[in-house]
Order: sequence, then C-alpha cells, then structure tokens
Amino acid sequence: MELRETVIIAGIGCRKAATAAEIETVIAAALVRAGLAPQVLAMVATSAAKGHEVGIAAAATALGLPLVVVPGS
Repeated sequence: MELRETVIIAGIGCRKAATAAEIETVIAAALVRAGLAPQVLAMVATSAAKGHEVGIAAAATALGLPLVVVPGS
C-alpha cells in the first residue's frame, strides 16, 4: 500500500467551558512542536462526550475546518 497524502487531524479533549481561543492556542502550539504548518490540518475531531462543547465547535469554525464528533462505543 502506498500512501499518497498525509492527513493531520487535531483530536480535542478539554475541560468544561474551554474557550475557542484556548483551544486554538493549544492546536497552534502542537503544530509548532510537531514542525507542521497550520495549513496541513484537515479537521478537528472530538468524542461524543465533548461534542456539545461550544469552544471546540467555535475553534473549528475559526480555523475554517470541519468538526467531526466520534461516537462512543
């Protein structure tokens, strides 16, 4: 199998009521630490337990990325 494209997804878990700005800051820091440009980020994902957090949805929107809520098992 040959991989043709790298997909980077920011998996977000946070404390209750974390702000979009806090989440965006953490995502930016993680990308810098990994040596990745912000443009490589394809989406933001979170668990169903955190899918209602306004800060996560607002951060994804501010970054221009889709938010994917991963259902629990």
